[in-house]
Amino acid sequence: MLVHYRMANSKFVLFGLICFMLLICGCRSDQTDTASSTPLTETPTIPPTLTPSRTPIPTKTRLPTRTKTIVPSLTLIPTNTQTLTRTPGPSPTPTLTPTSRIANLHPNDLVFPTHELFNPLSLPVAPPEGSADELSLKSWSYNSAIDLIYTMDQYAYAHNLDGASSDRSRFRNAQSPKIIAIQEALTRYPVGNYNQDVKWQLAASNFIQNKTVSNAWIIEQIEDKLNQTGGNLEILESFLIRNKFFIHRATPVNNLFGDFKDATVLEITSLDSYGSYDSYYFSGGLVLAIRKNNLGRYEATTIVTHMNFEYAIDQLQIDDLNQNGQPDVIYVYGAHSGSMCSFEINVFEWQDNEFKEFTDGQIEIRTCPGEWQIGESPITGEKFIKIMDYWYERTEIFQWTGESYTAVRQEFANGLNAFEVFLGNMEVSKAAAEALELISSWDKSDDTEYGPGVPDYLRFQLGVAYGLQGESRKAQTNIQAIVAEPYNADYPAIANASEVFLENYQNSQDLYRACKAAKASLWDTIPSSRQANFDMYDDSELLLELWGFEGYSFYLMPYLCNEYDIFRYIVSNAKPPRGKDILDVLVDAGITITDSLAVDLDLDGKQDWLIRADTSLGYGSTGRSTWMLLSSDRGYDLYNLGGGELESIEIEHMSISQSGEMLTLVQEDDSFYVFQIDEEDGKKFLNLILDRSYNVDRFEVNMDKGFPYITIYYILEESYTRRIFETYRWDLEKGYLRSFDLIAYTMFDEGNLEEAVALIEEQLAKLEGLEDQAGYGADRYYYLLGLAYEWMGEERAAVEAYWKVWHDFPESGYAVMARAKLE
Repeated sequence: MLVHYRMANSKFVLFGLICFMLLICGCRSDQTDTASSTPLTETPTIPPTLTPSRTPIPTKTRLPTRTKTIVPSLTLIPTNTQTLTRTPGPSPTPTLTPTSRIANLHPNDLVFPTHELFNPLSLPVAPPEGSADELSLKSWSYNSAIDLIYTMDQYAYAHNLDGASSDRSRFRNAQSPKIIAIQEALTRYPVGNYNQDVKWQLAASNFIQNKTVSNAWIIEQIEDKLNQTGGNLEILESFLIRNKFFIHRATPVNNLFGDFKDATVLEITSLDSYGSYDSYYFSGGLVLAIRKNNLGRYEATTIVTHMNFEYAIDQLQIDDLNQNGQPDVIYVYGAHSGSMCSFEINVFEWQDNEFKEFTDGQIEIRTCPGEWQIGESPITGEKFIKIMDYWYERTEIFQWTGESYTAVRQEFANGLNAFEVFLGNMEVSKAAAEALELISSWDKSDDTEYGPGVPDYLRFQLGVAYGLQGESRKAQTNIQAIVAEPYNADYPAIANASEVFLENYQNSQDLYRACKAAKASLWDTIPSSRQANFDMYDDSELLLELWGFEGYSFYLMPYLCNEYDIFRYIVSNAKPPRGKDILDVLVDAGITITDSLAVDLDLDGKQDWLIRADTSLGYGSTGRSTWMLLSSDRGYDLYNLGGGELESIEIEHMSISQSGEMLTLVQEDDSFYVFQIDEEDGKKFLNLILDRSYNVDRFEVNMDKGFPYITIYYILEESYTRRIFETYRWDLEKGYLRSFDLIAYTMFDEGNLEEAVALIEEQLAKLEGLEDQAGYGADRYYYLLGLAYEWMGEERAAVEAYWKVWHDFPESGYAVMARAKLE
């Protein structure tokens, strides 16, 4: 395995970050999708060019293979329990008073309603005749720029068509050329009669593309309008409708800020969302708390932002869940696409001058429909959140524990569902108790529904559970009982696998090896002619015939023994003896480690590991995966980096703030990951914030924009990724990694046209010979190239670039824009 490990120069990063902060104050450079305040004339002055730093890929070295063997000692960590606490207080009684309903309004009736139309282009655009030599640049004016924006808005609505489920990807993608037209207008003409309308157009397009870059500006406009009208929500709503947004909800709440004063919770969403005011399907948006400050002015505070133009579902409710007298904002958001659903319930409360979230992402619903409700104990009066999960036919109860809303109990439709959930969550003692109850109460009539081999399956799983608890004698006794007296002798597959298990199992250190052998025994019962194309879904009848259970009828995984779960358990509980390390424990357990690298991934001063191991996930597969093992006080935390070949690994630590916050960047073969190094209660841990697990060629960390940013270069091949490169920078204000358009930033924010041309030509050169150049954005590159040349005063080069995009990509929105520039 090839390895390279590096760290960014901290002094250089610190100097760049100081420059970054100055840049924020001076020219709003943190908003990469908005235009610079520096005007460009028809022949703009070119600022000094900043030469980007291009760091060559260093030579990498191969890692040795580890072969040490040490017997581990596994112990079960008991489940933590928490004492429920309650803080009594007066309960607020907010009422739901929405603003006037919005009905029968279609976005096509509301596009650009605030200016006189000049000469919008006709659509569609036909390919040009002749050659570029016969064309010249049109004389361009502010009116021309407004015409172009209006035309691109119409172009976008012409592509507002339904696709699969609620997908309107063509409409969303058509916002990109419109955004470029807006950036061009605002950069070239920073002062104009219609610029306020233009900025609303930009905000609407950013929303449709799920970008939050315009949110701060939208909030400023809302505050200004409220202060101009004395807080009149009817006028605010009319104002927002005029600009492609509207008030989805308006809820008056008393004591929201803990000051016993009135406030209002507003949810602002896009008028281009599906549905009417009462529709369940919306694209989420900005959830704001509106109040008067001590100076008598209205101000808006963000509670949560959920930008998801497609597939989104959201709900909002006000209640005092923890009963401390201060209202909580319960916000449910998620996505629904076909039969796939995913929801998350967040609970916010105003504390320490911000709306803090108290569910820690624990309350999730993964099924359609996603039902939930707020309940109250008839005995104690304590409130709770109850979710209904139809996939596992269960309900979960979440209650305030004094610090957060935590699951306190689960209720299942039947014991098999409960057993599978507990086993999947590694709640071994609960799974064992459920299995014992199921086996003792099993009735022959259940065989018809679930299969005659299920009791033996459960007994086997119970034996494995005892093994995970270190109770080897109980494990052997339970599995030996299957061999001696199978539940149904007509289905001996599990009994035979149990015998193989016992041949390889002496104590808990042998669990992984024994399970692997038992699973191989079960796999061998499948005819060789079916093994190559074995599919547990399609071959469920075969499994029922051979094994006595088909698995998916009640959501059990028919692996009999899953090495992956055992591997996770071993790692989480490993405590190597003195002089040994975690690799010794794993190898002795029977896990083959083909490559390993010792490195401090979270910069806590302790040795972590990157390994490649044969942790199988299913039948008939090698199951080799790359893993990050992070040392902690209780053992090791485990992160899966996928199943690449691990021919190379590259790691870099990147500073993102003056306070010393760091990111860990890892490239494993063609996969790339970014982790934020977080700290809680003195313990450092990694939080995955970017996952690009396909087609990555290399990455670079740069400082040539005055702030640190990451550039990811992709392998160009005919695949669904369709990217040449993408860039990300750390948002200091918001505290997250967000993408930004490097070329547009260079052109519009920096005004560095020569560097922009160099970047564009570099990307276009990579696309030579590819059939699907439009899929990689060649039409956009050629338009930006023409625009850069136009601003540089190189008319012929600009004409040729515009003609190229018009001629070669006539179906593109950029062809519409290129045609507008030529005559």
